[in-house]
Amino acid sequence: MLAPHRGSGGIFQRPDNPGLPVLEPFVPASVKVRESHERACPLIHLDARHPVTQAYVALYERLIPSADGAG
Repeated sequence: MLAPHRGSGGIFQRPDNPGLPVLEPFVPASVKVRESHERACPLIHLDARHPVTQAYVALYERLIPSADGAG
């Protein structure tokens, strides 16, 4: 079950089971994501410098460490 949690980026959903992993960085909520969906345009193409885009990039780089080209 997910429980609301207030972090530095606002309110987001976090598992209330302490045994479940929670990945960081957290991806904040944004109207820009909805705009991206409405335009059928990936957020990275719509606004590469937006904080949500940067959060997704950072999360990807955390999950796939060699994504930066170093490995």
